[in-house]
Amino acid sequence: MVTIEKFRAYMMLHSQEFTYRWWNDRHEENQNFFYHMDDKFYETVLRQEAEELLNIVFQSFSGNNTANMIEWAKACSLKRAMQGVPVDEAVERFRMFRHTLLTYFIDYAEREHLPSRESLELAEAFNNQCELALQNYMTHYMAIKERYFSEQKRRLDTERLASIGQMAAGVAHEVRNPLTSTRGFLQLLMETQPHHFLTLAMQELDRGIMTINTMLDVAKPNKPQAPKRPVSLHYVLTSVAELFADSLYDKKFVLEVADEDVLIEGSAETLKQAFFNVIKNAVEAVKDAEEPTIILRHKREADTLVVEVEDNGEGIPEELLHLLGTPFFSRKDGGVGLGLTMVFNTMHDHYAQVEVTGKQGAGVRFRFLFPLQKPPVT
Repeated sequence: MVTIEKFRAYMMLHSQEFTYRWWNDRHEENQNFFYHMDDKFYETVLRQEAEELLNIVFQSFSGNNTANMIEWAKACSLKRAMQGVPVDEAVERFRMFRHTLLTYFIDYAEREHLPSRESLELAEAFNNQCELALQNYMTHYMAIKERYFSEQKRRLDTERLASIGQMAAGVAHEVRNPLTSTRGFLQLLMETQPHHFLTLAMQELDRGIMTINTMLDVAKPNKPQAPKRPVSLHYVLTSVAELFADSLYDKKFVLEVADEDVLIEGSAETLKQAFFNVIKNAVEAVKDAEEPTIILRHKREADTLVVEVEDNGEGIPEELLHLLGTPFFSRKDGGVGLGLTMVFNTMHDHYAQVEVTGKQGAGVRFRFLFPLQKPPVT
């Protein structure tokens, strides 16, 4: 321990020189690799991080570095992620930090004439601590980037749907008014000259008006959200499944629900409607399957509640998966594609991620990932 304390004092005394050498060694070896970073950024940030990491590495020898290492990794990875520093930049940084630190230690060991065995053991210990720092950094960095890109994708999806919805709403208003007037005139004709063709025309008009009303409801840009309350997804899913009892009597239906007591903040009614639409699509998709099967799962994964709806129906080409949820995209005869738009909007309102996998002839699986804690607003 005496050797460690002496070397620590030596490194603290030469920390500025260490940081300069660290930066210049890596800069000379990787001139093209680091061109994207501002030298002033490194000048101010690297020195602080170098001193912090040196302190943590040395604390490892007193056995109390784990918590500090994790906190340092969290703070450092957050700064790097928000600065947009690529992950390979972090790997290279730690590689050069370890290389520079070991170079300093070897020079110090030779100067102090340390026994070779002691030098090797300490060098290995320094190497292990640098590796631990990198592992902690990478773990937090990847988690931060995943959350960041997930939230960014959510915002972009919301903006895209809102833009399409506003345009569609404008068209729908213009179409609904003449349709409503036409329906009124047909009603008058039926009272004076009833005919089954008029009845059919009324039915088709009603269907068109209902579609437009649904589209306006889905696309309404400032539609107030239903009040959020503690909701049991277990209750929501079992309630919706009961509605399909008649439709599922000749199909294999697997219901796997768990975590009955785990709640999320949300609207039970809008969630019921969303899952009703998804299951309804699955029921329609398996109608021609040799052994029609629908699986509804509900489980907890870490800090997330996951709902899966899977079928073995006709599926969808992989290149079209990204279009699901877009208004007016539908592969069903007579479909207008608003059901899944409502589903995606509802999931966005509940901060849930939507993952869809499938391919032609192999069914589709929807995964809805609900966070148990509401993400922070960014």
